[in-house]
Amino acid sequence: AMAECKAEIDVVLGPGAPHINKIRELVGSLPYNFTVHTDVRDMAAMMAATDLVIGAAGTSSWERCCLGVPSIAIVTADNQQDFASSLRANGAAEVFDGRAEISAEVLGRKIRDLSNDVGRLNAMACAASKICDGLGTERVFSAMTGIDA
Repeated sequence: AMAECKAEIDVVLGPGAPHINKIRELVGSLPYNFTVHTDVRDMAAMMAATDLVIGAAGTSSWERCCLGVPSIAIVTADNQQDFASSLRANGAAEVFDGRAEISAEVLGRKIRDLSNDVGRLNAMACAASKICDGLGTERVFSAMTGIDA
């Protein structure tokens, strides 16, 4: 028997995701508190309210850093590898290679370990927030105009 999990797990998919029905069926069969979202209007608020995000190591990684959210980043394309390595080196994320087979057991163990280590999650959040402060637009504006934003 599986131990009961008290975590609230949000699964976020784009409305055109190809396997929505299969994912809904799968999470409905598991003994966890899942909510599947397909039309999130305020992703930043949802991410900011979470303890840990598991997601691809693409552009959404910048958003997670800006919000100071620790993550498990999964490399899904070759062009994500360098940034993912930087996230890991800076302590902002744990990284898995999604181009290779990811063991559910290894990923599950990592999630459990992080969930039980608030100090590590806080350190990852601080490291993430140092990577991207979200003020790049203002810097570009100031550089182009000479006006402080």
